[in-house]
Amino acid sequence: MIRTLLLPFRTARLDRTYGRTELIAARDAIRRGDTSSVVHSMADFSDHNVRADIAYVAAEELVRLHGTEIPTSLQHSFENLADDANSWTLRGAHEVLRAWQIRGYARASQTDQAAFRGFRDTLHGAEQICYTAAGYAPEDPLPWVFLVHMARGQQIGPRRTLERFAELDRRSPAHLHGNEQMVLSLSPKWGTPFPVLQNAIEEQRSTAPAGSPVHLNIVQAYIELWFDSPASERLGVTAKYSIRNTIEKAVDGWLEHGNTEGQHALHNYCAFWYSLTGQHDRAKPHFEAAAGYIKAFPWSYHLFPVRSFQKSSRAARKA
Repeated sequence: MIRTLLLPFRTARLDRTYGRTELIAARDAIRRGDTSSVVHSMADFSDHNVRADIAYVAAEELVRLHGTEIPTSLQHSFENLADDANSWTLRGAHEVLRAWQIRGYARASQTDQAAFRGFRDTLHGAEQICYTAAGYAPEDPLPWVFLVHMARGQQIGPRRTLERFAELDRRSPAHLHGNEQMVLSLSPKWGTPFPVLQNAIEEQRSTAPAGSPVHLNIVQAYIELWFDSPASERLGVTAKYSIRNTIEKAVDGWLEHGNTEGQHALHNYCAFWYSLTGQHDRAKPHFEAAAGYIKAFPWSYHLFPVRSFQKSSRAARKA
């Protein structure tokens, strides 16, 4: 059984574990240098989204602790579990996030060529690792999540990105991390025209059942459009009636028909959007459901994400 530890408002914080016991265990194992137990934990869960959560939490903690280096504990675990698909997947996940650590998160115009070369070379290695993982476990969607994640950094274009996503979607329809990474990899800030992303999402939504989290891809997409728009044009995104109406219907349908319990990431996206639009009454249930756990994206689109979350949450509680 997955349990979430609730945070009081005053301690709201950025925390990828969202207080979930299995994710805290994965993070703590990495801190102990016990990478093998994380690999075994990935095998213990059948839920595709939980396994992805574990992999991301572990990989992020590895990067936080070791920066651009490959820690000895990960290398030893990888060597001892050389024929284990989960071991390959965790190694691939770490390489993807390590690549971004090498590159940095600045705009391309502010990134030097040496960082770009290291970024490309590391992603190339990550790609080979993830394809190997997929070979060991042909029906596992998790290696494909990271192949979709790295697609934007590899600049393979919308068509090939969607081909990778189709492989993921075939193995796990409505995969939360997979859909999030698809939207990010096709977002305007990575060079894809917004109508391409919009059309891909509308095609998904046309066949998705009521309550599917797939419908919330449109929320993330419009947040990405807002972020990539010049400051003078952002209000045109958040104030446009057709956009607001589309999002309200998608979110209301998810709340009415979908599984919303424990979906901290999705609630964070909804709370962020409704805070942008000033619809604090609509943001309120999402802040409550987020339980004080802040998702780095999209809140880091504000200069001070924790402060922004807290300010918006206060406005929602008063609504």
